[in-house]
Amino acid sequence: MHDGGCCDRESGGGAAHLPLEAARRRAAGIAAPIGRIETVPPGDAAGRVLAAPAHASLAQPGFDRSAMDGYALRSADLTGAGPWRLPVALRAAAGDAPAALPKRAAARIFTGAPLPAGADAVVMQEGTRREGAVVELSAAPRSGDNVRRRAEEFEAGDPLIPAGRRLSARDLALAASGGVRSLSVRARVRVALLVTGNELAIAGAAPDPGSIPDVDTPLLPPQRVPDRLEDHLRAIGEAARGADLVITTGGVSVGEEDHVRAAVLGLGGRIEVEGVAMKPGKPTALGRIGDAVWLGAPGNPMSACIAFCLFVPSLLAGLSGDAGAPPPRFGVAANALRKQAGRAEIRPARLKGAGAAGAPRLVIDAHVSSDRLGPLARAQCCVILPAGAEEIAPGAPVEILPFPEGM
Repeated sequence: MHDGGCCDRESGGGAAHLPLEAARRRAAGIAAPIGRIETVPPGDAAGRVLAAPAHASLAQPGFDRSAMDGYALRSADLTGAGPWRLPVALRAAAGDAPAALPKRAAARIFTGAPLPAGADAVVMQEGTRREGAVVELSAAPRSGDNVRRRAEEFEAGDPLIPAGRRLSARDLALAASGGVRSLSVRARVRVALLVTGNELAIAGAAPDPGSIPDVDTPLLPPQRVPDRLEDHLRAIGEAARGADLVITTGGVSVGEEDHVRAAVLGLGGRIEVEGVAMKPGKPTALGRIGDAVWLGAPGNPMSACIAFCLFVPSLLAGLSGDAGAPPPRFGVAANALRKQAGRAEIRPARLKGAGAAGAPRLVIDAHVSSDRLGPLARAQCCVILPAGAEEIAPGAPVEILPFPEGM
């Protein structure tokens, strides 16, 4: 990916360009979950995708326990009219193993403590009056009041977490409460990034005459590939053998120095998306090389960034088996816009408060240039303007395209 210059290749070479939504569906279809499975302890599973359902090995709660600080008793012991006075025969705190409760007696009990055998209810301490070793209460509890019964949340063997979930701290806490000792997760997706272009100068270095800065290196550590077909065949072939997702930037048009498509086909790969009816990023291509998925992003920086935002998160989700893709988010335009009908446009946007229904109001850039990074750096997200629209009125709904974390 480079910063402007002669290679603003948005033509796509006359390839059959899919509508954006069709291309996104095609991308989701080619990214099947990788088959490598690992077994890890819950402490090492944060952010991983569960490959098989997790089941509890313990009941939760594991015993009848108090939900309140108060006094445990037999509800049947309270006969006649109140108030009632009971001797306090036991004390039970969390972690104790209290003895059985004598008849017509109460146990001082604290939240989380096991319920003494024989007790079936807990009276909150606010509803009692203590005099030495005797407690007095004026309202009789019902059996089960303020008691968390054994296995009321789940029993040993019950399913806890479904396959396909990307594991959060909440999931891991649930697994711990169910006594889960190991989890079956998908292996991490291996990604290779290849940057093409003889004109690229290493970021931060003084460019030679005719060269332009490589702006990919600050984003991801790429492998740089010279503009020769034999170098493309070697580099892309090696990447496909060692990665699940191969991302190339540049070289996907039809110029004499654009060799990526020829290399993909020369390696026995197939191109599933020849181009996308969108601006910027029309030459974006998708396919497979052996077992690896391939995303061919254009070389211009904004085009490459848009291609990444549109396709890489869903490709990674598909390859990792993540079944929890978030639904689309929508905001409303804060300003009027015009565009040409025929292809979707993706434009940088900045947040400006919220609309009447609480949807984000977005100030959307009026123009887009595929070789400029400044608008992206100033933006808080992008928006997708539909292909058929020519005018976007203030207040019109627009789909939000978020920047992936860290971008």
